[in-house]
Amino acid sequence: MASLRVLITGCLLVFCLRAPAQTAPTTNGLYAAFNTSKGTFYCNLRYDLTPRTVANFIGLAQGSKSWLDYPKAGLATNRPFYTNLLWHRVISNFVIQTGSPNGLGTDDPGYTFLNEISPSLNHNSAGILAMANAGGTNSNGAQFYLTLSPQPSLNGSYTVFGSVVSGLNVVTNLGIVATDANNKPLTNIYLNSVSILRIGTAASNFNINAVSPALPVPRFKTNLLTHAAGRYSINWTQSTNSEYRLLYGSDLKNWTSAYLGAYSGAYVDYFVTNAPRTFFTTIESHID
Repeated sequence: MASLRVLITGCLLVFCLRAPAQTAPTTNGLYAAFNTSKGTFYCNLRYDLTPRTVANFIGLAQGSKSWLDYPKAGLATNRPFYTNLLWHRVISNFVIQTGSPNGLGTDDPGYTFLNEISPSLNHNSAGILAMANAGGTNSNGAQFYLTLSPQPSLNGSYTVFGSVVSGLNVVTNLGIVATDANNKPLTNIYLNSVSILRIGTAASNFNINAVSPALPVPRFKTNLLTHAAGRYSINWTQSTNSEYRLLYGSDLKNWTSAYLGAYSGAYVDYFVTNAPRTFFTTIESHID
C-alpha cells in the first residue's frame, strides 16, 4: 500500500508540472495558433484594421506566399515560413521576438513593406502582436514580436496587428528564460509552427491575395561585374523605391546574404578577401 501511495503521489506531481492546456478561440474572427517550446498560445489577427500585414503573415504561415530562401541561392519557396524558428530575442518585461530563419535577426523573407499603423491598435498591455522592423517604416518583412508589458513608447513606429486571446502565460514563460548579453536565450526555444483559424463568414472570406496594394514580390536583378582601379564591383540599374541584397557563395549549394539597402552597386573585394567566394547574384525588392 505504501508503494501505491508513492506511485500515486508521483503521478500527481507530474500532472501538476505539465503546462495547462490552452483553450482555442470559438468566437468569430481570424486567429493564429503559435506552437512553441513552452506551449501554445492564440492571437487574434486584425485583418479589419491591418489587412496587408495580416495577409502577409497568413501567406507566410500557410506557405501560400513565396519567400526567398537565402542559403539556397535565394530561390523562391512556398514552404511554410514560421517552422522551427528560434525566439532569437528575449528582453525581460519588454518583448520576445522571432521570424528570422538564420536565428540572428539579420534576415527577411526577401522583401520589405511599409508600416500599416492603426490608431485603434497600440502597445497597451502584455501580449500585443506587432511587426518588428529595422527602425524604418519600410522594413517590415517576417519578423514579429509580442510585448511582455505595456510599451507605449513603441506606438506609432511598429505595426500592431493582433493580440493574445488565450495562453498569455505561455508568452510570459517565454519571456523569463535566461539570456546572454545579446538578449539571445542561453537554451534554444522554438516557434515550432503557426496555424491559422478562421471562424465565421467574414474571416473565412478574407482573401490574402486581394489586399491593395499587393505585397511586394522579390526578383533577381541583372547585374554586371566590373573592374576598375584594382577593385571589383557589381553594378545594376537602380529601380525607384527598391532595396537590394547580394547573395554570395563558394559553390552553388550554400549561399550567404548581405543587405545593401538602396545602393545600386557593391564592391565585392570585401567578400572575396574575408571569405573567398566565387558566385554572386543580386535580389531586388520593391518597397510600397
